[in-house]
Amino acid sequence: MRHTHSLHLLPLMVILAAGCSTRAPVAVDARTAQLASSGRAAYDRGATLQAARFYELAMQRARARDDGPEIARSGYNLAACQLSLGRPAEARVTLREALAEFGRWRMDSQPALLLAARAAQAAGQGDEARRALDLAFAASKSDAQRVEVWLARGECAADGGDQAGAAAALQAADGLRKQDQGHALDAAHASLSGRVAMLAGNATQATSDFDAAADAWQRAGQPRPMAEALGRAGEASLQAQDAGGAVDRFYRAARSLQAQGDPVGALTLVERGLAANAQAANPELQELLSDLLGSITISIAEARAAAEGHVSPPAK
Repeated sequence: MRHTHSLHLLPLMVILAAGCSTRAPVAVDARTAQLASSGRAAYDRGATLQAARFYELAMQRARARDDGPEIARSGYNLAACQLSLGRPAEARVTLREALAEFGRWRMDSQPALLLAARAAQAAGQGDEARRALDLAFAASKSDAQRVEVWLARGECAADGGDQAGAAAALQAADGLRKQDQGHALDAAHASLSGRVAMLAGNATQATSDFDAAADAWQRAGQPRPMAEALGRAGEASLQAQDAGGAVDRFYRAARSLQAQGDPVGALTLVERGLAANAQAANPELQELLSDLLGSITISIAEARAAAEGHVSPPAK
């Protein structure tokens, strides 16, 4: 399965308030606020591509108005969508502009720095990711934010196959972690636990951890990392010699990504499910996977036709 590094640690897209800038606040623009609200609604229902389009329009309108705080907010949200869609290079460009406005308006930059680290890691820029994580840690104002950074550091270590480094980061996060820090942190913690277990060769424990991560991401209302956690659980199940469990998880993850508008990601998971079912020989899941494959094939063909200019561009 193709993984996108620390993508499953995608933060919630929150509204970030301006800090102590001496500049006069920019008046709220009703159209920009409407676009941002539509973007958040699309993201919450898993329509990440549509959310990105709304945030791109909001950011463009904010640029036209020289609205620095909204450039920062919409840029952060747009970059989160771009990273979720597997476009880290675009996310890095978007975040450079957004972070400049975070600094200019003295806004809380920790979430954006953390996202910048994830984008750099997804782009294969490990040194850049580590520098951004150091800045994010320095900008952290709570233990919950510090836990986020430690977990992201652990993901970077796991991406490099560094079991000791990932385990040390997990231990550091545990030292700051509390029970009431939210479902997203619970999910990120379970995910890193699963990766440490996989690096240690304990696929059964990793399956349990990734399942827990998927459940927590579901409770957090974040379908994209939930689907990735299910896919990881499928891979762990295969290594644990549970082909039937792997097929079920691959199918559910693929179904989720297809519903989110990512047929390419869904196709990878369906293919993994079909391959695993050669061992499991589950006729019911074989039919479900085949039906889903047909739907995915249609979606990919439609996307290709749209890319070739056979559909109208979105209205502004």
